[in-house]
Amino acid sequence: MERTRSCTLSVCLALLFSCVGTARGQQPDPAEVDPRQATLHQVLQLAQRQALDAKRVDWPTTTQEAQAILTDTPGEAGLTLAIGAVIKALGNRHTFYAPPRAARATSQAGSSDARPAIGSASRTASNLPMLTVRGWMGSDLDEASQRVRAALNAAMAEPSCGLLLDLRGNRGGNMWPMVWGVLPLLNPGKLGAFVDREGIASPIVKLPEGVSLGGHLDTRLPPGQGTQPPHLPTHIAVLQDGRTASSGEALTILFIGQDNARSFGQPSAGFTSSNRVFRLRNGGTLLLTHGRDQDRNGRIYDGALVPDVETDDAVAAATDWLMQACATRDTVAAP
Repeated sequence: MERTRSCTLSVCLALLFSCVGTARGQQPDPAEVDPRQATLHQVLQLAQRQALDAKRVDWPTTTQEAQAILTDTPGEAGLTLAIGAVIKALGNRHTFYAPPRAARATSQAGSSDARPAIGSASRTASNLPMLTVRGWMGSDLDEASQRVRAALNAAMAEPSCGLLLDLRGNRGGNMWPMVWGVLPLLNPGKLGAFVDREGIASPIVKLPEGVSLGGHLDTRLPPGQGTQPPHLPTHIAVLQDGRTASSGEALTILFIGQDNARSFGQPSAGFTSSNRVFRLRNGGTLLLTHGRDQDRNGRIYDGALVPDVETDDAVAAATDWLMQACATRDTVAAP
């Protein structure tokens, strides 16, 4: 009998505290009730707080529309459509969502798969060295950086006044292995910046110790650790086309304003903005446009990059320029 009264008292106390919790407005974790709802809520919060174009969005209407889609369409398909509605409202084509399966495939991708290497060296018909840097996504940034640097070293194994840096078809991905790899080609000092919606810039600066972004130093592949190319070119011809996009465009911008560099080809794809990567509660990934690209001279870009020389034959035009520019100059040896 005593045990029965004790159990009854315990139940009553549990009910009492449950009622108190409800009265105070405490709600169950939405992830436990509906993981899709929790993920959509996360996307909405990130978009409102950090997206470049958040201020142009009618958030109550967008939230209502995304919620209706989630309610009407079950499963991952409904969540993808709901997140798509949020992205559409932002009106920025650089922002995108990768569902869990696609996100896992991207994170597991690396330099050992069947895709072309991130960097490769070759020579043109005129026997000028060419360094090709391709778009890249993966998890091993160190290896990717080393591959680009190795390709640069191979391209400049012999003295040459001119170098073609081929970014045609570079559709982007993670820009940092590209930057670290070609760093010896860039002059010291400010290379560019990312500018957020409040106008606050995070400068990209080449320092003797490495690269700084917004004041935070990354010493990956710093000069003086045996990774410098045997020779450096006096002149650099940057090749671009309509498939040069995102990080490919960001890398192109780092050479704008450098006195020994000139660009050739066709206008780029027009994704001249920076993304932040967020892992979502469902295992998917949101790449959210957070800022715009800025060159070393302070120009902010919004759209395609027009090359210095617009041409259908970028290699031929670049070769002509290099031949003329190098006619009276000697190759600069790497320190």
